[in-house]
Amino acid sequence: MYGYLLEPLDPYSGPQVRAALFRSDSDTLYIRMSHLIADGGAATDYLRLLSGIYRRLGERPDYRPASNLRGSRTAFQVLRHAGLLKALSSCTRVSPSGAGWMFPCETGGDVSPAIFIRRIGRERASRIKSYAKRRGATVGDVLLAASYRALFTVIDPPHGVPMPVLVSVNLRRYLPGGRGGSLCSLTAGYFPKIARRSEPFESTLSRVRDTMAMKKAGHEELGQALLAELVLSPGYAVARLIGPYISPFIYIPTFSNIGVIEPGIADFGIPLEEVLPAGPMHCPPGFVFGSSTFNGEMSFASIVCGTEAFKAKVNAFFEALVRELPE
Repeated sequence: MYGYLLEPLDPYSGPQVRAALFRSDSDTLYIRMSHLIADGGAATDYLRLLSGIYRRLGERPDYRPASNLRGSRTAFQVLRHAGLLKALSSCTRVSPSGAGWMFPCETGGDVSPAIFIRRIGRERASRIKSYAKRRGATVGDVLLAASYRALFTVIDPPHGVPMPVLVSVNLRRYLPGGRGGSLCSLTAGYFPKIARRSEPFESTLSRVRDTMAMKKAGHEELGQALLAELVLSPGYAVARLIGPYISPFIYIPTFSNIGVIEPGIADFGIPLEEVLPAGPMHCPPGFVFGSSTFNGEMSFASIVCGTEAFKAKVNAFFEALVRELPE
């Protein structure tokens, strides 16, 4: 199963979405989707769509789903609902990441893919939620604060220097029903910058909470989406031209919090035991990790491709992350 999951998709040919069902005492459905065509939000939409087709085929074996050829796949659908004036005004608040840091890149040795998963049980996840509420923070703030402290441990940056992390933002929040016109990528990002300090967790959380609140109030994600659409509207040639200039930002640690996945997101006729978004595969010095909650259980996951030494660093990060989270 993991061999199937970790096999990369060819971005130049073949389907960009694949699904396989592995039968056992507890069946497992694996969905592989290219991040070039869709994001985490689209993955959950696809799961809902797939389960709907599955049910209808069970009712009518001759059923053929209608094609969605007119649904928008650009961020302009978000900008139309959010308001162009709001997006224009937020352009002035978009802040670049600036000088960053990279996950330790160990060279030498064989390179192979691996998936890392950590789970937080329902009781502890509930306590984390209560902890965040008592301190006027979101669960995402708590997870980001713990992630920063884990990164400080593994990367060991100098004290007092603000370090950016790319935090993905789902733009579907501005759309009716929280869904796009079709399966696509509707993600922007914040670049909070938090410096390493010798302080307790609660102090780090306070700084993360205030920084994220400021970025959310400024709607930076709308300005970022508008600028990206304008810059890339001429086509792929422009993306190739600016690629070398933005590549350093790709290596900034990236955190994606999918949030709570409702049990009713998909109906295959049987209850779902677990839904776990794993995110895109990445290679050092890039590092992408995500979190999600399903049925009260919190999960963290990352798919990497690197040496055994690099994987040891990734494992150390997740061990530190779990330790940093409030008990």
